[in-house]
Order: sequence, then structure tokens, then C-alpha cells
Amino acid sequence: MSKSPMNDDAWKNVYFHEVCDVNPTYKIADGEICSFIDMASVAEDSPQPRNIEIREYKKTSASKFRNGDVLFARITPCTENGKTALVQGLTTEFGFGSTEFIVLSPKDELDSKFLYYMVKDGNVRNKAIARMVGTTGRQRVPNEFFRDELEVSLPPLFQQRKVAAILTSVDDAIDATQRVIDQTEVVKRGLMQQLLTRGVGHTKFKQTEIGEIPAEWGVVRLSSVSNLITKGTTPTTYGFNYCENGINFIKVESIDEHGNFHEDKFAKISTDAHAKLSRSQIQEGDILFSIAGALGRAAVATSNILPANTNQALAIIRLSKGNLDVRFVFYTLLSSIVQHQIKMISTAGAQPNLSLKQVGDFFIPMPHVEEQLKIVKIISAIDARIANEKQYLSSLVIFKQGLMQVLLTGNVRVNVDEPSEVSV
Repeated sequence: MSKSPMNDDAWKNVYFHEVCDVNPTYKIADGEICSFIDMASVAEDSPQPRNIEIREYKKTSASKFRNGDVLFARITPCTENGKTALVQGLTTEFGFGSTEFIVLSPKDELDSKFLYYMVKDGNVRNKAIARMVGTTGRQRVPNEFFRDELEVSLPPLFQQRKVAAILTSVDDAIDATQRVIDQTEVVKRGLMQQLLTRGVGHTKFKQTEIGEIPAEWGVVRLSSVSNLITKGTTPTTYGFNYCENGINFIKVESIDEHGNFHEDKFAKISTDAHAKLSRSQIQEGDILFSIAGALGRAAVATSNILPANTNQALAIIRLSKGNLDVRFVFYTLLSSIVQHQIKMISTAGAQPNLSLKQVGDFFIPMPHVEEQLKIVKIISAIDARIANEKQYLSSLVIFKQGLMQVLLTGNVRVNVDEPSEVSV
């Protein structure tokens, strides 16, 4: 790639509809078996649809598309989140899907992959977002934005293909890294099940309330090894509002299913609110455990997120010092041992909530501390590998965003004689 000024002979400004059909008319007969893509199958970070089903088409409102078309999600928050797909892998001539797709079908002078990256890029997407109409929460990009209004700058077709090939190589690296993360998560779940029920090096086992475990282990209720099991309150109950800056306020959505905090999803409260909500002030080493909404998520509070507070959807578990390692209990709470107990409770009740008493009544295994630490060390090593892969994935995404910004504007030109793969 080499830097050069824009060359009007090489790049041309055109109305989008001159190079791309918007919502083309494809004929699908009533009762015909076709490929189907719903909104949930369209990713925010990959051109490939996650899932393509086979369904019977019935005369109903639906978007219609074929291989090589691009699906642009037009409704909030999907538009803002970047949901876009390059249609690939249809096993029938035409497919159908959500009415909330704008279907973009490139003409001969526009490469389909370049089209995907062009409308995925913030330059076009931000213009689309600014053009959204409708009531709050149900705003949509009007078809007229693509059909009548949008102007774009295009390089020659051979340069489009080169740009698309470069960006595709980065997407391939992103997909490969995500697969490594997913596969490692599967390995971790299997390893946790083995280690937390069979231990390390045992040959004798016994039946207990949580199933078969090593004969040397005990089983205890969580409350018997905890100094405190409590929960928080919504700040507005006491007249406090959330702030732009202040004390971290952790909600269920701040914790993912793997036990990680997402600090970008923390709310903020004032120091006065934090002082008033003294019962739920979080300490280092506390385990936060979700008891409403997405049940059974857990995370261990570390010094870098403190001071912090939480609401009534998260239980605070503060272990007694002595016979149980915090990380061992954390992994146990995420394991099938406790998740099965949650399932039994939630199946019996109508509301997907857990009481503090029910949390305290959880049965958990209790090996000797030395073995707990061995188990934690093994699982933590897997966590470290996952964290490294996620960090690499994040760097790839940032790298791709930078490439799109310069390649799709012509600020950096491609050399068609260079390899399409880029060093990542």
C-alpha cells in the first residue's frame, strides 16, 4: 500500500443507486422451500451470517435476497451496533428474512465484498443513523437514504477487489481467533467439571448431595463458610440519581457469563450515594453473584474496580477466612454443580429470581485448601490463555477499523501487485 492524493480519474463520485439496487424484486413462490436468515443470525463483527435455516416461504412480508447481496439492518439498535451481512452460502437461488433488512444488490461495477465493507464503515453508517426516523426505540433508516440520497466515492473495480481482499484477510484472522476462544471455553467447561467433581489424583469416591466426589472431600452450605451474604439497592430508592462520573455501580449486565467485568457497562453513583448504600459497599475478594435476570453469573471483586457498589440483582458473598479459597468458590458457582441447583430452584418457581437464603443454601464441595489451590491454578491457566486471545482479538478489531478508515476513502492506496494478506 502507498500513500497518494485522491485522483479523480481513479475514484469517482456516484449516487449509490447508480451502482447498487436497493431492495430488488425477487420472485419466490408461495410454499417454496428457501434459505432463511433472521436478524439474530447477523453479526456485528463478521460478514458471514451465523446461521442459515431452511424454511417454507409463505406469502408474508419479508426481505428477499440472493448470494452476493448485502443485508443492512435498518432498525435501532441494530443499525447503531453495526449489524450487516454479506449473503453467502444460500443453498437455494433466493432466500428470505427479516423485514428489518435493507437488501443491497451490487451492479456490475461494484464488488459485493467492497459493498459490505463500505456500508459497514462509519462514514456511511453514521449518515444512515443521522437519517433514522420514527419513535424512540423503533427508529429506522428509510429506504430513500440508499435509493435516492446517498453519494459515495468509488475506486475502479480491480481496486475494490484488492481492498476487499485485504479487509477479508483481517476478518479471517478475527474469525480464527474467535474460534480459538470458543474452543478454549469448551475445554475450560469440561476441565472445570472434571476438577470440581473428581479432583486431582483421587481413586476413591462417595455419593453426596452434589453427586459423586472424592471420598476425602466434604460438602458444605455456602452460608456456613460465609461472613456475609447480602445485596444492594437501586440508588433512586433513596433519592440518588446515576452520574456521569463517580463510584462504580455494578449491575448484572456488567458481568458476562464467563465471570469477567465489563467496565464500560458500569454505572456511576455519587460518593454520597455510596456512603448511604453502606450495606452493599463491595470489598476486594467479594464474590458478586446474579440473583435476578440472568441468574448464576459470578465475578470476584478486585482492587482495580473499587470503590464500588451494587443493586438488588447481585448478591455479595463475603467468605470467612480459612478453609475456602475465593477463586475456588467462584469457579464452583460458575460450574454445573451450582448451575444445576439454580435450575432446580428456578424450575420450581414462577419468577427467575433467587433469594439470599437460597444462595446461602447452595451445596459446594470442600477439598483441602492445598488441593483447592491446585485446581484454581489449572483453571486460571486456561483463563489466562483466553484473556490473551481476547486481547489479541481486540487489537485485530482496532487494526481493521483503522484499515477501513484509510482504504475505503482512498487516503491510502492499494498496490494490486502486492499480496492481499496483511501482517496482523
